[in-house]
Order: sequence, then structure tokens, then C-alpha cells
Amino acid sequence: MATLQQTVVKAFLADLASKKSLDGAKIEALRKLLAENPKVKADDLVKIFMSDGGDVT
Repeated sequence: MATLQQTVVKAFLADLASKKSLDGAKIEALRKLLAENPKVKADDLVKIFMSDGGDVT
């Protein structure tokens, strides 16, 4: 049985994917991060959302 956190994360990522607001690689990286560590650090999110040019998307 899925926990409440897993259910929320799954719905959140499905919503992001359906709206195509992020590319698939970022969604997958976010999914992996949220699955591995329930206490996400801001630095980890910045790494995911940092563009190649150094800007945060």
C-alpha cells in the first residue's frame, strides 16, 4: 500500500508531465530525488532546475 507521501508525489509528477511544464529528464530526476529522500534539500532542487547556462528554470 502506498503512503500518503508517495500518492501525493505520484499525482504531482503526473500533473507536471501532463502539462508539459518540465522536460522528461527533469521530471525523472525530481521523481528519483523525492523517492530516495523524503527531506529534500534546496540545493538538490537547484541542481535539477539549473539550466546549462546557469539560470534556474
